Amino acid sequence: MQIDLQIPIEIIERYKADLLLRGTHVSNEELTQAIFYSLAYRISTLEDAVRNLNNNINRIVESRNL
Repeated sequence: MQIDLQIPIEIIERYKADLLLRGTHVSNEELTQAIFYSLAYRISTLEDAVRNLNNNINRIVESRNL
């Protein structure tokens, strides 16, 4: 499955400006890819957190049903 997402140019330009102040030049494509990798990591850790929460809730329910 492919999802077509776009990062607003204002966000890209803000990060590019910050990086330029630090002496680093990046292309829009490089920065967009870095943002998407960061978002993908955040989503996967959120999915893990929700899965762990569900497991913990199930354990509580099971222990009370004993």
